[in-house]
Amino acid sequence: MTEPAETHRYAELEQHRVAGAWFALHDLAAALSQVEADDLRLLHYRGLALANLAATEEGLTLLISEWARVEKQSIAPELLADLWGLRARLYKDRWRRDQSFETLMSAYDAYAEGFSLTGEAYPAINAASMAALAGLSYQEHAHAALRRASRDNTPANYWTLATIGEAQMLLGGEAEAIEAFQSARYVATPEQRTSTKRQLVMLAEHGVEVHPDILSTYSQGPVLVFTGHMIDSARGKRVRFPADLEGRVKAAISAKLHQLDPISCFCSGAAGADILFLEAMLEQGRPINLVLPFAFEDFIETSVAFAGPRWTNRLERLLDRATAVEYITKERFNADTGLFAACNTMIFGKAVLKAKQSLTDVQALAVIDGTSEETDAAGGSMSFVNELQATSDVHVIDLAELRGNQGRTRNTPSSNNVSTETNPTPARKLVAMMAADFEGYSRLSDAEYGAFSKFMRTIADNLETQGTRPEWIRTVGDAILAISPSPRLSLDYAFAVRRAVAVANNAVSEMPFPLRIRIALHAAPIYPFYDPIIKAWDWYGAHLVRTVRLEAVTVPNQIFATNEFVAWLAAKSHHGALKGDEISQGVNAEYVGVLELAKQYGTQPVFNLVNFRPVSDATGSEAMWAGDDSCLGL
Repeated sequence: MTEPAETHRYAELEQHRVAGAWFALHDLAAALSQVEADDLRLLHYRGLALANLAATEEGLTLLISEWARVEKQSIAPELLADLWGLRARLYKDRWRRDQSFETLMSAYDAYAEGFSLTGEAYPAINAASMAALAGLSYQEHAHAALRRASRDNTPANYWTLATIGEAQMLLGGEAEAIEAFQSARYVATPEQRTSTKRQLVMLAEHGVEVHPDILSTYSQGPVLVFTGHMIDSARGKRVRFPADLEGRVKAAISAKLHQLDPISCFCSGAAGADILFLEAMLEQGRPINLVLPFAFEDFIETSVAFAGPRWTNRLERLLDRATAVEYITKERFNADTGLFAACNTMIFGKAVLKAKQSLTDVQALAVIDGTSEETDAAGGSMSFVNELQATSDVHVIDLAELRGNQGRTRNTPSSNNVSTETNPTPARKLVAMMAADFEGYSRLSDAEYGAFSKFMRTIADNLETQGTRPEWIRTVGDAILAISPSPRLSLDYAFAVRRAVAVANNAVSEMPFPLRIRIALHAAPIYPFYDPIIKAWDWYGAHLVRTVRLEAVTVPNQIFATNEFVAWLAAKSHHGALKGDEISQGVNAEYVGVLELAKQYGTQPVFNLVNFRPVSDATGSEAMWAGDDSCLGL
């Protein structure tokens, strides 16, 4: 008989699943598995969490290692169908990475088995699609999916309509497919539209005929980056954006939004063009995302309050209605003007990331003075526009034209409206941070000193052969902390560390058990700091601590990164030759949810970074993939 405490724990598991709290679900299910080893519900919860954390190989390894129990035990049909569905999903995710026929057939077999158990449309249409990709007969499963979905159809059921569309498309019912997909689009969320478009693009790229009208049904407008001049200060002499121009600027922005039809935007919140743009977006029912460079009260003082309390009130109302409000740092400004440039970098990177997730492009809209000969400070609008023009389409609303060329600006530097007094504190630097340690290290005894020393030497030797090293690195016990000037260098080092740990686990037989590594990546401005005790340069800042707090609660053998790190990586890689869903060359970023950080350090949106390009292991073999965890001593 199930005890009340156990019932409560299973209710807690279900709460985590419904909330999408995948880290918490994984940890709780793994802990309960130590007590209830025969309960296959826990196997499903653990595998589901790993699938949603993009830990595909670890999820498959877990599921396959326990599959004999699945086949031997007498379990409820619903749970058996869920386990087959999970197995199919994990194989499909692996196939997206390795593109092997064997993996594709494993996905097909699992979906087909799931359909035979349930008769549901979902496994049937997936079995049909996998068969089509493999060049096998798919008509039987496509017809089955169509019959079941047509029977279940209701006017507001998006997935049923999308299933009908996909089945009709596979069966050659072109007009019926177009009609179903168009009907589905009207009841779809943005996430549903993106999911269906990704499926259609995948099928088209692998030889399945997808009518252009179906793909165009799921086309979307761009994600917009916005930048613009602040409104003129009443005390200033410069005439660039006078207050009486506000209405014309707002009208010009609104007209441009109707033309571009953006699905979302990223922007700061200074008095003037920023706030007018954000208001125009909301007036047209479009979502807004604000990115601020530092603590809110300091941002008000530097970039809003000079224009009067009316502008401050407008910004506060915008924050209440925004989809997201993010900060480069929530620390104080401290006259560190470099934070404005860091903010621009993150605004662009977050827009690129959103566009990647939505299968659309990034464009920019700028409200600037086209006649100005003014030299703009780093982080100002003119500087940002110059950076954007190298990688994106930039649409310009010219303040000079709206003014009628009256009141040309003076040839003086832009100041971002901040104090020019000398700052005794050094400037923070935007850097990429990696924190790592070993799960299980605390269980080692003094007797394992020699084995652990050999283990670490093997890691060091392998890292040396890989040739990737950060600018700054420190180790204490099992902890590794590394700082790099670019996100790609930091990511490459993280992959190198994980590969080296895999090699050491295989090579050092004296270790009592494999050590699994936890790795977290973050990007933010922190201070360079000379440590007088060790007489060497070090780093200081709240975000360094944040990186360590993230690493402590991640799932081992994966590389988890904050949205700030991934945004910077995306910004740096946007102009490169990327394939498919790549966020950087050979790397995909899978969003896995919001994680509660250790020691009450708040929450953090997190991605799992997976490398799909083949890399050499210590023996020179090309068989090991950087995204493959099968060699990591699970």
